[in-house]
Amino acid sequence: MNKHICCVLFMSLAFVATVATDTRPSHAQSLGRSYTALLGGGVFSNIGDINVNGSAAHFSYGYDLFFPHRSVNPFFFGFDTSVGYIFSEEDIEEQRDGIQYTTDFSLLGRFGYQGGNTAIYSQFGYGWSILKVRSDEGRTTLSLPDTITNSTSINGPRFGAGIDYVVFETYALRFDYLYVSYGKKAARAVSRTIPIGGHAHFLRFGLTRYF
Repeated sequence: MNKHICCVLFMSLAFVATVATDTRPSHAQSLGRSYTALLGGGVFSNIGDINVNGSAAHFSYGYDLFFPHRSVNPFFFGFDTSVGYIFSEEDIEEQRDGIQYTTDFSLLGRFGYQGGNTAIYSQFGYGWSILKVRSDEGRTTLSLPDTITNSTSINGPRFGAGIDYVVFETYALRFDYLYVSYGKKAARAVSRTIPIGGHAHFLRFGLTRYF
């Protein structure tokens, strides 16, 4: 639990550091804008044959490009990269195994439209999630420790959509959705193979700071 709290505090401090100064650029006449965002929400996934649900916290950085500038063209494209932590763990029934999400990364492209205080956009790209696969098979095997934990990554394409609504100068409320496909994968748990492929739905909301 201390590890989880430290992770959230670190991302919060990183976000606060980006908003310590408030020099507002003239976005209407600029070619592009960068932003940071602090997001939280829910993760609803099907990993192998079980549902693994939990909560997530992400810190994002991105850049949107208008050409030639926003006052002429309201459409933009750019990128969004994020790192976060997913808080979830699920036991596999009728087995002595479990699956736990940990760190999550993504690199996405964005294409959207800015109308007044509202930006709507699609997003697409690739992401990686780190899983811990736990086996308690050692409890019945004298030559093994009681619990064995292996870390493995699952990755795949991500796509979705989102909306930002400016509520105060360069600060906006954000809501977005991502669908994640992990394909078909498996991890070794002592003498068994556990399927860890599947898919996930990310629903996130938070605060965006434009520069």
